[in-house]
Amino acid sequence: MLLLGPFLLGGCAAILEPGGKTPAQHLLSMRLFQPAEVKQVMDLKGEPVDAAIAMLGEPNERLNVKDRMVLVWKQVTNWEEQEWVSYQTGSQMVGVAPGGRGAPATPIYQPTYSGHYETRLKGKGCFLDIEIQDSVIVDVETDGTDCANLVRGLRARQARSAS
Repeated sequence: MLLLGPFLLGGCAAILEPGGKTPAQHLLSMRLFQPAEVKQVMDLKGEPVDAAIAMLGEPNERLNVKDRMVLVWKQVTNWEEQEWVSYQTGSQMVGVAPGGRGAPATPIYQPTYSGHYETRLKGKGCFLDIEIQDSVIVDVETDGTDCANLVRGLRARQARSAS
């Protein structure tokens, strides 16, 4: 088991790097765990940029990063939701545990709680970033919980505009 320690901890190294992915983020970004729609976009690596635009339509943003261009497609949905928030307000003595052999009795306390409804902002969405260098796709990254729906929606919109 001692020999496996460095290998198991090796996955944690990304946490120590500024901006690095945690092991969980790395696993989620792997192609293995992506829905089929997202895998199709990830398969565009090495293809000309026109292939991405033909598949997804025009991006929401174009960013220049050093010698590369990053095309960004994004969809974020927010909504408000009422959520019960509870908190401890105090405690109340509910009994006494008897002492024994010279030890005093011990009071037993039960916490009391209160709470209220609070409006919280919830959201879901996806950011799809395609990095381009010399008109060729060099990297595809997704970030979010709803990337399959984003890709489906973009492809459907692109199909409607093509017909």
